[in-house]
Amino acid sequence: MQNDQNLINLEFSIIGFGRVGAGLARSLTRKGGICTGILTSDRSKLDDKVSGLHFPALVEYSNLGRFCFICVPDDQISVVADQLSKYPDIPSNTNFIHVSGTRSSHDLTVLSKKGHLVASFHPLQTFNPQADIEIFRDILISIEGDEELKVDLYKIAALLSARPLSVSPEQKKTIHIAAVFVSNFQSALVLEAGKVIGTQFENAEHFVRQNYSSLMQQTVLNIIEKGFPDALTGPAARNDQNTIQQHINYLNDNGLNSSLYSELSDVIRRYLKSE
Repeated sequence: MQNDQNLINLEFSIIGFGRVGAGLARSLTRKGGICTGILTSDRSKLDDKVSGLHFPALVEYSNLGRFCFICVPDDQISVVADQLSKYPDIPSNTNFIHVSGTRSSHDLTVLSKKGHLVASFHPLQTFNPQADIEIFRDILISIEGDEELKVDLYKIAALLSARPLSVSPEQKKTIHIAAVFVSNFQSALVLEAGKVIGTQFENAEHFVRQNYSSLMQQTVLNIIEKGFPDALTGPAARNDQNTIQQHINYLNDNGLNSSLYSELSDVIRRYLKSE
């Protein structure tokens, strides 16, 4: 692993110090990388209480290191790239990488035209801001962009004990859309469950978190271990039309989202019918 690190000359900088940026800074430094600077609007974060590390502030764009990770919101990537392209002192061997799940390396074209290698490097994970140790282990990192740079990013992903995957821009987009279904929409379903509980109980969110956590964890575990259709349970999986209709009636009577319930039940029934 040390040999790989020497091969890629792991000097790096980070623009944006949110969850992903902080996670990269901590993990790459722990693996022997040298952080040349971090650009953040809140310099107090550079004394990182989670890891106990101190990161230098980025004050000169001529000292971005070999890898500059752009960890800003998606709609700011091209803005940052445009700003960087106007600085004449950035060395030509500085590579620029953004970490967006949905945007491709095309958002960095203005830097590519200046002679820099560009890529996207997206970890398929939701990060706990308080996590420090091995947060990239065993997670998928999709890598898209200039082929020469992708070779080095593969090595960085391996250094982080992650699972790198080379993807096209369209493949990258499908991976992110699926992640929204698996992760973000799962949260939306918990919110909907809270609304149902709220018709009969107080402190609905607390009730759901306290009483449904084991069910949610076991459901995910069943999906991982058993796959489909074995992991499917409930009224739709049993084609229990009477129970489904009772649930829809209750939702309608209480002004809740019965159409979502019906659509998700249909998803399960359509899948089972196709098997």
